[in-house]
Amino acid sequence: MSDKTSENIELVKFVIFNIDQKVYALPGNMVREIIIGYKVYYLPFIPGYIRGLINRHGEPYTVVDIKVLFEQERLEAEKYIIIRDETDKLALIITEISKIVNIDQKEIHPITSHSEGGDFFNNSISIEGVEIPILEIESVIRKIKHDIK
Repeated sequence: MSDKTSENIELVKFVIFNIDQKVYALPGNMVREIIIGYKVYYLPFIPGYIRGLINRHGEPYTVVDIKVLFEQERLEAEKYIIIRDETDKLALIITEISKIVNIDQKEIHPITSHSEGGDFFNNSISIEGVEIPILEIESVIRKIKHDIK
């Protein structure tokens, strides 16, 4: 989702969120909604970063704990970002939504070194002097599909 202004600036909306003390970004067009307080139904024999399923309007959404994926530590939270994807219904468990911002497309920077999170981040944005990695949902989906086949 982007907007063009008369000065050839192309704005891209990002949702900035926290997982404990770490800050991440998602493109706004990937976020369907933010929900709070849903019961997670446990699923056996799945990777530890998949917490289970939540039922949202009769649709099952796979709950992914990014903190387990990156740090092998469970996040204790009850907020979820529902990802906008009709095929792979995902919900990310998060601590908090920090803000929603519009960033000039030119301010999206490639990440050259991969540390924590590896291939899950290819780009970042800078807000108030802080570099925030942009989570690549496609990479998360590929990881899930690889791990549960």
